[in-house]
Order: sequence, then C-alpha cells, then structure tokens
Amino acid sequence: MKHRTAIQICAKGCLSQWIWDGLRAVPFVLALLVASEREARAYADPGSGTLIWQVVAAGFVGLLFYVRKFTSWFKGRKRDAKD
Repeated sequence: MKHRTAIQICAKGCLSQWIWDGLRAVPFVLALLVASEREARAYADPGSGTLIWQVVAAGFVGLLFYVRKFTSWFKGRKRDAKD
C-alpha cells in the first residue's frame, strides 16, 4: 500500500466541501452577532448621514454613466455588424 499525502487524499473535493461547510456557517454566525447586542458608545453626527447619501448618489450616477457607455458601445458594435 502506497503512502498518500493529505493533498492527494483531499484531491477529490474535500477542500470544496470544507468551503461550503464554512459558507453554511456564515448565517448562523451573523445571527449570533445580531442577537448579542451591546452598547455601541459611538456618536454619528448629522453630517455622517449626508456623507453616506452623497456616496450612494454618486455611485448610482456613476453606474448610470457606465451603463450608458456600455449600451452605446454595444449598439455601435451591433450597427457595425449589420453593415
């Protein structure tokens, strides 16, 4: 009988199974974190909310420009293919 290494033993997918088992544990760990409430001792000034909304709005506008550029590029390629 040959001596096999751990890598050869795991070659049939135990690593992927280990990853999936870890991913299944994520919702449980998140639920535990949410359930264990503690005092934050933090302060969020009114400007923080404004900054967050500004970042969200800028991301949305940036996404719109990206989608517009992508669709115009795709339409240009489609038009070239017809010619």
